[in-house]
This record gives sequence, C-alpha cells and structure tokens, in this order.
Amino acid sequence: MGAFAVALTRVINHVQSNRQDGIEGPFTCSSGVALDTTLVEKWKTKKFIYIEGFRSSSLDLVTAKYFAANALKNDKENAAKNGSKIDKKKVILKITIENKNEKCYICMDREDYTAYLDEKEVLLQAGLKAEVKSVEVMEGDFTVFNLYISDASVKREQRKRTTDYAIPVIIYGVYQLFLTVIERIISSNNASLFIDNAQLFNCINCLLMLMMVLSMSLLSYKQQITILIPPVISQAISAISALIFGFVNDGFVYDNAYIPICSTISTAKVITTMIPYFS
Repeated sequence: MGAFAVALTRVINHVQSNRQDGIEGPFTCSSGVALDTTLVEKWKTKKFIYIEGFRSSSLDLVTAKYFAANALKNDKENAAKNGSKIDKKKVILKITIENKNEKCYICMDREDYTAYLDEKEVLLQAGLKAEVKSVEVMEGDFTVFNLYISDASVKREQRKRTTDYAIPVIIYGVYQLFLTVIERIISSNNASLFIDNAQLFNCINCLLMLMMVLSMSLLSYKQQITILIPPVISQAISAISALIFGFVNDGFVYDNAYIPICSTISTAKVITTMIPYFS
C-alpha cells in the first residue's frame, strides 16, 4: 500500500501541475444561494466558515445574483405548494482565492467543459475553509459574504482531513491485530495464557476502544459511516463463515467462530457508543 500510495500521489501531483483549466493569479468568484435567515445570522458572527459540498460559482457577479434570486423564488414556490412558509435570504458568497499553488477548483469556462459559457462557472472543491473578511448588504436585498481562501488554509484542511481519516483507521488496524494475537493464543492451546492475563487483555481492549471512539467523534456522521461500515460487514461475514464451516466440518468449531463473533460485537459496541457523538 505504501508504494501504491506514493505512485498515486505522484500521478495526482503531475496532473495538478499540468492542468489546462487554471486561472492565473488571485481571482474572485461568486456563488448565489438562498439560505435560512438563522444560518445567515450565525455566519455573520463567524471568523471562518466551511463551504460544504462541491460549490458552483461564477466569475460574473450578475450571474451569481441571478442564481440566488432564482433559488429563493423556487424555495418559496415549493413551500407554497406544501402549505408551509420559509424564512430565507438571498446570499452571495463572494470568494477571493489566493491561487498560487493550490488549485482548489475546476474552471468550467471552456467550450469542451460546458455548454453554458455565459455562466463563466468555477466549480469549487468540497470542504473549503474560508475566512470571513466582511459582510455587507447589496442593492436588491442581497447579503454578501466577502470570503478569502488562502493556499495555506487549503493545504492545512487537506492534511487535517487525511489525518482525521487515518487515525481511526490505524487504531482499528491495531485493534484487529490485537484480536488476531488473542486468536492465535487460543488456537495454539495456550488458553491458560489468555485466562491468566485476562485483566491485561481487557484493559488493552478498552483502551483501543476508547481511542477509536475519541478519534471517530471528531468526524462527521457520513465520515464515520464511511469508515465503519466496511469493517462491520467484513467481521459479520467472517463470523457467519466461521459458523457455517464449523458446522459443516466439525459439527461446530467454537474457537474458529469465537473471535470473529466477538470482533463483530465489539465493533457494534463502538458504533453504539459513538451515537451521541454523531453530528
């Protein structure tokens, strides 16, 4: 995996450095949206905000204003059809990007990329952290957030996301290694070693569980699911396989099924424990 990761990193870096859609130097793009008034007021008190999801923006402010007004109009029409009311504002995210080394966007303003050249679209990558420079109200009742995204913040957030994912995965790997060691001890007729040191093994097990819970609590709900679902499915399959082959071969092989079953239960306990932390 290490060699593959290095090779993939070099491929990505090479592609990034030879992109043809880049914009030279700092530039400003605007994204028009309709947001709940409560969220707008909350953002006004923030020094930094996260731009969730891939965000469509435009190099043309007039285009962004059109999309903001159109979004609010559509939301009101949908609410009227459902017999409900909404409290939203037209918002313009006016984003200045340093754009020296970190290309955190795709410039769609090309004939081979889009059929709507007049929109001058710039697609921003997901999860960008932007500094709130100022907030103003523009003619037409548009609330404008003047934001700034630096190369340093882009790089820092990329490293943070990588670390957020890596730590729980590494801890889970250590936990699986720990279970494998216990399995080998039991299967090698050294069960007495496990029994004599049961308290130590339980302490290690609880410590790894706690570390996993703490590291996973820093992630969003979707990130937690992304990490946890594959190992849960894997352990469940291992447990079922051990039970099936145990019945077929020996009537029931307790030792072969014990560890996968315990591992599945333990992983389920981790998920249950983390429910209060889900964002």
